[in-house]
Amino acid sequence: GELKLFNLLTASEEATYQCHESYLYNIEPNWSGDLLLTSGMYRAPFSCLWSVGDFFDMKYAFEEEEYVEFSKSVQDKIVGTKGETATIYDVATGRKLMSLTPTASNNYSKNRATFHPSDELVLCDGVLWDSTSGKLLQPTIKELSNVYLFQAKKFTSSIS
Repeated sequence: GELKLFNLLTASEEATYQCHESYLYNIEPNWSGDLLLTSGMYRAPFSCLWSVGDFFDMKYAFEEEEYVEFSKSVQDKIVGTKGETATIYDVATGRKLMSLTPTASNNYSKNRATFHPSDELVLCDGVLWDSTSGKLLQPTIKELSNVYLFQAKKFTSSIS
């Protein structure tokens, strides 16, 4: 769970910070370099947002989120993942804006919610969501296959 900062000009280690009690598997800085998202394993908080400057301070702890990343276009939001659920947070306040939980999911073992480059959509566990309204836009692949299977059975029974 240690994060080491290095000076790129001198290659010397500038600082070491204990971010999590287990290893870090995701680190994402924002574009301006003043914020940093980290995700660890096994112990809460699983993910955190850090302020980077003269001091390295935790701004928010995302106790349940197994993975977090910034929105792509403006970087004013964070999307977190826990199982098949994506949760969108406001970067400035840390407030939860919405949770996106499908009625049926694909149960991907390494699911990671992500924003579309425009930030208008979120993909999580094979399900596509409108990130402004929270509306489900595309059902899971499993749901679609069940609809097609039902329609095929109905079609073949109407022929007989």
